[in-house]
Amino acid sequence: MQNETLFSSCFQSQNLSACTTNTACGWNSGSSGFSGPGGQSGWCEPVVFSQCNSNASRRNSQAACEANFSIAGQPTQICSWNTQFNPAGNCQPSCFSLSSSSCANTTITKGLCEQISGTCEATAFSGGCFNGNGNQTKCNGQMNTTCTYFVDQKASNNVSSSEFPGWCQSKSDANFVNQLGNKQPTILGTDSSNNTIYPHLDVLDVGLMDDFDR
Repeated sequence: MQNETLFSSCFQSQNLSACTTNTACGWNSGSSGFSGPGGQSGWCEPVVFSQCNSNASRRNSQAACEANFSIAGQPTQICSWNTQFNPAGNCQPSCFSLSSSSCANTTITKGLCEQISGTCEATAFSGGCFNGNGNQTKCNGQMNTTCTYFVDQKASNNVSSSEFPGWCQSKSDANFVNQLGNKQPTILGTDSSNNTIYPHLDVLDVGLMDDFDR
């Protein structure tokens, strides 16, 4: 069974050999001109992304997209063909099309999917860190191996009055945020809030950052 700890280790693998020893990971060879760790051509990422989003052969047709992939020695359909947003169809992680009951069934998902606020998503999206949102002690304590806490006074989600509100996020995401520094992005568009959907799915601002301050 795959889990968030295995997924988190994908981003730490520095080469193809180290990456593929973990069945939860896959090597993305990258596009022309892009270099991964140590100047290599490519990087290690969770297998649902390397197969469903980055595998050119799978993206060619529905049959290729939905072909089984071996997870822990078991043939598993990890990708599905979707025409909801693109009439021609595109290949994406199967998690997005699963029902709540199927999403929670690890016999079906092999641990590749998890239910988040009513939506079935690839476990790799959050690494399970969201379970520590508003709980600084839990996030920085028992989840410290793969998660870290970001204080957000506007969140108002702290489970204890003695702790700060905020969000528990994967350390891989945190490293990217730290690289961005404190420079604010240029906002290209805004949208009013929609109280008919979950807040974490409601996009309010879209911005662009074309220069980092560190």
